[in-house]
Amino acid sequence: MIHQAAVFIGGMDGVEAEQKLFTDWHSHVRQYPVGSTGGAARRLWEKFSGDENGALRHALREDMQYLSLFEDLLR
Repeated sequence: MIHQAAVFIGGMDGVEAEQKLFTDWHSHVRQYPVGSTGGAARRLWEKFSGDENGALRHALREDMQYLSLFEDLLR
């Protein structure tokens, strides 16, 4: 299986453990914590570097139009 991206949404502490495990196994794969969903994903977003111009980081924090956000991310 080829992993192209991981998306982290909401959740509690298990999401942070899952992200760490995913990173350990697939450190080269892009990861997108959707901070606008709150919970553990928000905490992951706070550590997220995003892209060079900050547009991606901003979208992950503010965008609540999830269908278009995921289409943009995974295009």
